[in-house]
Amino acid sequence: MIDLELNKTSNKLVITQGGTFSYTITLINEGPDNATGIQVLENLPAGVTYVSSNTSLGTYNTSTGIWSITQLNAGQTATLVIEVTASGVGRIFNTAQVISVNEEDIDSTPNNNNPAEDDQDSIDVTITPPATPLIDLELSKTSTPMVIKVGEQFTYTITVVNEGPSDATGVAVFDNLPSSVSYVSYDASTGLYSEGTDTWVIGNLAAGATATLAITVKALEVGSIVNTAQVSAAGQADIDSTPANNNPAEDDQDSVTTTVTEPTSDLSLNKVSQANGTIYVGDQFTYVITLNNQGPDAATNVQVTDNLPSSVAFVSANPSLGTYNSNTGVWSLNTLATGQTATLEITVEAVSAGTTVNMAQVTHSDQEDPDSTPNNNVSSEDDQDDDTATIEDKLIDLSVNKFSGTAGQTLEVGDEITYTIKVKNEGPCRSNRCTSKRPTTKWYNLYLPRNSSRKLQYYYRYLEYWHLGGKSGSFIANNR
Repeated sequence: MIDLELNKTSNKLVITQGGTFSYTITLINEGPDNATGIQVLENLPAGVTYVSSNTSLGTYNTSTGIWSITQLNAGQTATLVIEVTASGVGRIFNTAQVISVNEEDIDSTPNNNNPAEDDQDSIDVTITPPATPLIDLELSKTSTPMVIKVGEQFTYTITVVNEGPSDATGVAVFDNLPSSVSYVSYDASTGLYSEGTDTWVIGNLAAGATATLAITVKALEVGSIVNTAQVSAAGQADIDSTPANNNPAEDDQDSVTTTVTEPTSDLSLNKVSQANGTIYVGDQFTYVITLNNQGPDAATNVQVTDNLPSSVAFVSANPSLGTYNSNTGVWSLNTLATGQTATLEITVEAVSAGTTVNMAQVTHSDQEDPDSTPNNNVSSEDDQDDDTATIEDKLIDLSVNKFSGTAGQTLEVGDEITYTIKVKNEGPCRSNRCTSKRPTTKWYNLYLPRNSSRKLQYYYRYLEYWHLGGKSGSFIANNR
């Protein structure tokens, strides 16, 4: 058996609104046995605001209002002191009682709300209005998001709450934007904000009311941006703060830090040449450059330089994105989104034989590349690549054979003679790609008419080109 007795007192029975006072709860176990598993309920009433608490034994939970004591021996006393602020006006009635214990109490039943029993007690405190109106302005500031990239926009949100007890008038908030951001726009739930003076004029703010201001800005520099806002004016005295005194410990001032980082774009480049078999002088073939942005950010004002070697001549270019300048060799792209791929096809003509190396690399981007440096000519980086092509001379081997069908015969003047000339291409150039130019050929047609003197006449025929097509070729000249 146990006998728990509870008493509740206040160090002030009459207090001016805005002041602080303490409730003291005393719990005694009159025995004869030890008490275990004790819980005392102390729910603070409306009109007071919790400040702090202190127990001689056990713990007090401000969320549930329960004071828990594991064991209170016979004859032992425990105390709970709760400090509060008088936020309302009028008579404040507060009750505390034992709501649970493992042992049976001789003269009380826990948690039965019976004021006649000795395990429950109440106290009245009267809160009077102040002679001078008092307010309690609390300001908080946030940044959304907290980490951004240079050039991105983000929002500062300032929240002002009037905890009372009186209505506030003439309220103003000063927020001096740092030089590392530029103003974009604002949105206020009440009042007006001036970017010129960095001042948000709220005006009237009733007790218990809240006002918010959202300022959208653009980040201009890399680094940590600290921004502070504070109440700069109010028509009433604040219970715990002084406007415009730059005191970070007061609740009418708050700061927030935003981290600004450099945007990064991981550009990778690949280059190959496309040709059908062996490349000969005079042939056309195509270089294909593939550029990919692996992010995480979009790449802007990208330039890829591909200076064609002297062994080839520019024919045409076909970029899937951007433009290519054949004079400067620069492929320009305004934006390459994260995950996007662009290609550039450059068609060239082989003009001289030999081994041809052609290199392309990223020479500019507004964003930092995590694993490459533009225009540094480092072949091991993934923003640069080259291609090697072998160009061969276009060689042919022409053999010429001429004969007549009347060889060994005795002919008379006026007889016909047929000459046959055969030309064969022995390569090595592929026949369907060869054109052989034959020198001008002069033909002689020599004959003597019957019953007349010998007469020699000359006939000339000029053949500019004879296309062989990979086979032996021949033409026949009939002479009389």
